[in-house]
Amino acid sequence: MMVLVSVGALFLVGLSAAVTLVTLLNLVTSRHRPLYAVPENAPKVSVLVPARNEADVIERSVGSLMTQDYENLDIWILDDQSTDGTGELVRSLTDLDDRVKVIAGMPVPPGWIGKHWACHQLSQAADGSMLLFTDADTWLAESAVSEAVVIMLNSGGDLVSQVPSRETSSVLQKLTLPFIDWFALGCFPLVLAKRLSSPVVSMAFGQFMLFKREAYEQIGGHEGIKEKIVDDLELGRRIKAYSLRIDLLDGTRGIRCHMYRDNASLIDGFARNIFPSMGSSTLCFAIAWPVVAGIGVAPSLLLAARGLGLVFGGLPLLSSVIILTLMTVSWCLALKRTPHPIWLALAHPVITSAILALGLLSFARVKRQTLSWKGRQLLG
Repeated sequence: MMVLVSVGALFLVGLSAAVTLVTLLNLVTSRHRPLYAVPENAPKVSVLVPARNEADVIERSVGSLMTQDYENLDIWILDDQSTDGTGELVRSLTDLDDRVKVIAGMPVPPGWIGKHWACHQLSQAADGSMLLFTDADTWLAESAVSEAVVIMLNSGGDLVSQVPSRETSSVLQKLTLPFIDWFALGCFPLVLAKRLSSPVVSMAFGQFMLFKREAYEQIGGHEGIKEKIVDDLELGRRIKAYSLRIDLLDGTRGIRCHMYRDNASLIDGFARNIFPSMGSSTLCFAIAWPVVAGIGVAPSLLLAARGLGLVFGGLPLLSSVIILTLMTVSWCLALKRTPHPIWLALAHPVITSAILALGLLSFARVKRQTLSWKGRQLLG
């Protein structure tokens, strides 16, 4: 038994060290931007925005698109059967800028996820040689499109995706959303993602996905993943599976989003993403959940128990101190590039605990086929 405890402790120490190293590597390398001018014959970019009941944020989002310094651009918005006035609001924006075009979404066909169907309709309507998918709750700095196009043209990439920064407006959001930023910027090797060919080492973010049209069509577009719940992750993996290239960048300086405006949508959103992002594999979940708990929560619990007078062996205690220190450093480095206060790194065991609870909820909802999003059933 002691041998298993020792092996487990050493494994978690090694994993924590690896995570901290990856975080540092991302901090040093992921924001590097080559300085190239946008060519005069730059390709046309069609920005595609699916919108379902987004009246509270859509104007700010489209406004940021209209102020882009990239000239050869048009903006397509799909009103996905909204009931809150989103359609009327975005149609009023067409009077301000003739590049803004609005289409009414058709009913979702059987076998399709609603957002995927909306994105598919947008891709069919737009005529740009580059397709930029973004969300109605996302705001771009004025040079965001220009920078991404230049990177794509000079790297020969087929998809440029960027990690956004996330705004929070409630306590629950502050105790959950930083985990996404830490995972993306702290655990995922952004530089290696574009160098390794395995689809497993791939990630994309729906807030900013710039495709070459031919690459998007080659992988089957959203139609190729119409029944998959996590669209951005699946599209990124398909790019790799088709031996195409993805550039995954740190976009926290130029891309901001407000993913969830209330706690109910946050819970639904995490439940929709956590377990499906693992391919809805029970084996993957059974491995990932205790590993995340082992580096994110267990060391704090063990040290707290020791402070209460409970006696543990020297190796578990020493390992807990090392893991807790390394993970706090990793969180500090990751949060340094986000709007979240760095002091939240000290609360990372609490944040991780909340994510673990939401992971269990996601697992249960998938197994019971009760996942839903914006009033639509996702499974069953």
